[in-house]
Amino acid sequence: PEPTRAPDGGPTTPRPDGAPQGPADPVINEVGVNDAMGDDLDFVEIFGDASTDYSDFTIIVIESDVGAQQGNLEEVAAITSTDASGIFAFDFVAELENSSLTVLLVEDYVDTAIDTDLDTDDDGTFDVTPWGRIVDAVGISDGDADVFYTGSLGPTLVRDTAGADQEGGFALITDGADNDMEADWAAFPENGIGVVSGDANRTIGLPNTIVP
Repeated sequence: PEPTRAPDGGPTTPRPDGAPQGPADPVINEVGVNDAMGDDLDFVEIFGDASTDYSDFTIIVIESDVGAQQGNLEEVAAITSTDASGIFAFDFVAELENSSLTVLLVEDYVDTAIDTDLDTDDDGTFDVTPWGRIVDAVGISDGDADVFYTGSLGPTLVRDTAGADQEGGFALITDGADNDMEADWAAFPENGIGVVSGDANRTIGLPNTIVP
């Protein structure tokens, strides 16, 4: 039998047979959204236990701009196993939504057609939930009218879309250290070019680093 799980999803009691507890829940570790360059640099990275099978978990992306597509399922990425550093990264061949979006990390996802409306009455709460539970979430805003589906599991991060150095994404300042607050994250500019002190480096598939 599985161990009892705490509210954050982590196991809290050992298995009755004395076998090792299950792996820690993964978290969203880095998100890259290509604003304008058109060169497919969009990705989501997760962090968990090293060399661990996380195939019960799935990355999904939800439209968060207010409008006709609000709450629509836009992208789905299956997770396999983390590497020896605890990292799994999925590089989307098609670009992610360049406006506002919510990235969810869910467990026990049930295959659902792309463009399915998961918020049928557009009130900011899911009406269709094709998963067992939401494990982690982060919202990324372009500064327009938005509705995010992060609940208590993640912050909303705002990209600077005013100039050429548009922020292209965000990374946890310390791999896996996610307290569901904006202060856990650092931004990096579009394509990781032109970082300044305090920015994250764009490090898809590698441990996160911050520019000194």
